[in-house]
Amino acid sequence: MVLKKEIRKLHKAKRDAIPLDLKTKAEEEIAEILRKKLSGETVVFVYSPKDSELNLWNLYDSLMKNGVRLAFPRVNSNKYEANKDMEFYVIKDKTDLEPGTFGVMEPKKSCDEIIPADNYFLVPGLAFDLDGSRIGYGAGYYDRYFGKYDNHKKIGVCFRNQITEHIDSSLFDIRMDEVICDSCT
Repeated sequence: MVLKKEIRKLHKAKRDAIPLDLKTKAEEEIAEILRKKLSGETVVFVYSPKDSELNLWNLYDSLMKNGVRLAFPRVNSNKYEANKDMEFYVIKDKTDLEPGTFGVMEPKKSCDEIIPADNYFLVPGLAFDLDGSRIGYGAGYYDRYFGKYDNHKKIGVCFRNQITEHIDSSLFDIRMDEVICDSCT
């Protein structure tokens, strides 16, 4: 059994190694797939990319231009608290985001919290398998959030080279309903 720590390290290195031209092509391909899938939605729950994560800002800009409200996660605790929770907040535009936990752009405290109601979630990760199992950075934010709210459609989004054959998951690991990746990395 390969440890999650090893899978994280391997898949982060694979993601970091994607050449910029292929990364851009992959992001455009995935954005187009999602643009069609999310057509007609009024609210979509998304994420701010960290480091070499899949960057979907072109999709986000397009969705906002078409009147779709975007909800971004924010970690609601200080670094000394043991139980850190993540909640989602609607932004009006990029100026509503500021550096937050781990340097990831998060909604400002002035943004309104939103509770999911049969919405799509775009979920990043370091690795996914074909059954929807996911490995993130190890803090469990998404798993705890999805444990509280089960009325949503979870879409794991990643580069193709982040797909692995099998991920051993625990009782607390929440599977994605679908995983969308590109065809070129």
